[in-house]
Amino acid sequence: MPTDNQIDVNGGTNQVASSVGLQQQIFLGDQFAKQLIENKDKPQPLVILGAGADATLGLPTSSDLIPRIVAFLETEEGKAIDATLRKAIGSVRFHFDRFVSNAIDRLAKDLDKELVTICRNISDELNNNQSLDEKQRKMGNLIVRLFRKILDVKTGAIIDPETENLINEVFDTVVKDDSIIDFNHLNYTETFKSLIIEILQRSLYESNNPVLRHVYRNILDIEQLLTQYFYGFYTDRTSYMRDYLYISWILWAYLVSEQQRIAQEKTLGNVEHTNIAKPDLYSQLQSKPCQLLTFNYTTFAHSVSSDVLYFHGSLMEYVDVENKNEFELTDLDTLDLQDFFQNRLAEELSFDANRRALPIPSFLPPLKLQIILSKRYIDTWYKATQLILRADRIIVMGYSFSSPDAFFCNLLRDNRSAQIIIIDKNIDIVSRNLCSILQLQPNRYTRQVIQGHEHRHYDNRITIIGADLAEIDVEEWIKQ
Repeated sequence: MPTDNQIDVNGGTNQVASSVGLQQQIFLGDQFAKQLIENKDKPQPLVILGAGADATLGLPTSSDLIPRIVAFLETEEGKAIDATLRKAIGSVRFHFDRFVSNAIDRLAKDLDKELVTICRNISDELNNNQSLDEKQRKMGNLIVRLFRKILDVKTGAIIDPETENLINEVFDTVVKDDSIIDFNHLNYTETFKSLIIEILQRSLYESNNPVLRHVYRNILDIEQLLTQYFYGFYTDRTSYMRDYLYISWILWAYLVSEQQRIAQEKTLGNVEHTNIAKPDLYSQLQSKPCQLLTFNYTTFAHSVSSDVLYFHGSLMEYVDVENKNEFELTDLDTLDLQDFFQNRLAEELSFDANRRALPIPSFLPPLKLQIILSKRYIDTWYKATQLILRADRIIVMGYSFSSPDAFFCNLLRDNRSAQIIIIDKNIDIVSRNLCSILQLQPNRYTRQVIQGHEHRHYDNRITIIGADLAEIDVEEWIKQ
């Protein structure tokens, strides 16, 4: 019996759980709670996979996706899917080929905004990529020389402080412009325009060209495209929602088709015409003692570990954003895409005011403010937060740390003690992005060359390795 001023915890009507520890573990999820406890006693490295991981299997990175999708839509399979999906959605205005054509025209007319970035990236490629052939090197030098001529003219037209002071003293007037030429009203010659358009078109159809990839990457970003049309769900603009449905489901169909192709080639043992490394990155990760988190939508990481966290969604799920219902797809390797769109999605989708249903792939557009498409994301981000904070070693492969992923980057920044190893062939780009995120001095590092690969060491705990993921042995990093 309780004495005076005591509470009968176990005998009262409103009881506190008799085993708080057990209740908390159940709330967090039995399996995940057990995983965290075991990881505390025997820490496992956290492996984070970006688009570069899928590239080892021949899939494009995000900047290459739109040209690949355009090519896919020109195939018989792509044409059939396009027609079926347009019929199911209705009144779709968006066309990938038209978007590419318009993007080329826009950049040719509004080139000034991209000149500095393109020049810098191509110059870095020319200086650091020793594998460029003579033709690629000449193309890079031509682009840089052409674009720098424009930059030199713009720089020479700037009113510097000394000139501004002289104008003020001589004429007793305030200078309102920063240049003596209004470049908004200058026109490029037809010869120059034709050269720019030719460069842009070549860059689209030579997506693996290490020089030309720097030209179009800023104008054909699939993630920016998704973001642009996703705002239709906030503003209730039906035309934007229809176009988003089309863009996201075409992206989903292309990636599923590529997965099916790779699965079939692996089954047949035909790797001659693919970029599949032997053994590929995912095969190396199989059964390794590590936690997995991926930014890719494909199911390759799921085949390695059923506990993998899909930070931005996956091909295996879609969600009705109108009614918050979630659906899973488990048969992607054998799924008939046209049948799925015609006999399943078409039945589930509705813009009718009496029964609106808007199923979209569970791809998360890369907004700086994270949105929640479904409850699954709350669970995923909680687990990701715990794994990142508790990790003593984080291995990042093929991920560029782009600014739209601010939410993830904040999580990484909160762990100030973990050893971080980053492997990516674009070491300069990754270095710039990472230093910006973690507030590191970009030029304060120790450089080593180990087995032909550049290593950059920052802050006594961060190492960036310039290597193609198809060339590395995962074993040596997992076991360290």
